[in-house]
Amino acid sequence: MTKNQRLVLSFFDEDPSRTLVEIGELVGVSKQAVYVALNKLRPGWRGVHERAVEEARLNALAKIAPPETHPCAVCGVPVRKTRRTCGGDCAKAWNSLRWHLDPEFRKAQRHRIAAWMLANPTRVTPGSVTWAKRVIKDNGPAPPSKWTVAGGVPASYVDAISELPREEA
Repeated sequence: MTKNQRLVLSFFDEDPSRTLVEIGELVGVSKQAVYVALNKLRPGWRGVHERAVEEARLNALAKIAPPETHPCAVCGVPVRKTRRTCGGDCAKAWNSLRWHLDPEFRKAQRHRIAAWMLANPTRVTPGSVTWAKRVIKDNGPAPPSKWTVAGGVPASYVDAISELPREEA
């Protein structure tokens, strides 16, 4: 084993996440010479190197501030700011609840449905076209949902939400 090969091994063992170019610059040889030395003296060095690089990447990510979170709109589990709910079940519950609890959403949805019906009158019944014209012409607030109760949330939804599986944060 030559002096350069010993140096290559010592620098690799010191920090396996170093690139071949970095080790070559420290020793004073090309990256190809480092590659040949590692292949000859450390079979399987690539796996060690890849694991070390991945570990270094994860450590760097851990030092970055964690993403800002807020509670899931349905169950309260922390979720990223870019999300409203923690998963598919909560998203379905949120969409259903939102229709009943958010008059602005309900109004916008009714207008989208009505606009589609007026754009495609041959695909709906004449009664639906009449309803769509009335909705577009009225432009007032959407009528209150018949499903809401005094507390604002239908009891059946509260029961359904409480039975959803919880994800640990």
